[in-house]
Amino acid sequence: MSKLPGYENTVVCPYNKCHIILKSRIQTHLIKCAKQHPEIVLETCRFDVTHKFPAAERNSHEAECPSRENFDRYLYSVSTNNTNTGTASQSTTNTRRNPPPNYDDDDEDW
Repeated sequence: MSKLPGYENTVVCPYNKCHIILKSRIQTHLIKCAKQHPEIVLETCRFDVTHKFPAAERNSHEAECPSRENFDRYLYSVSTNNTNTGTASQSTTNTRRNPPPNYDDDDEDW
């Protein structure tokens, strides 16, 4: 479903469908709206805290959640190096280049 021009960066509040909120303000709005509607009990998506839904819709939401792709990409990051295709990228080398300074050798006396 495409949105009307000018409403591309908005989302509908799960507590009150009349509230159309900018995506950048939804977290603040959800906190305020949840306090105003304590009778509405919604669960939070484990992939995106701004996704709220009734408990009965948990499985369908998490299967179709657009933020799940980012979570899966992070969880199952695959190397793009051609020599290591298909395996998870892990670095076992020490990345420290210089040893830490030895502060006992300072001849400065404050």
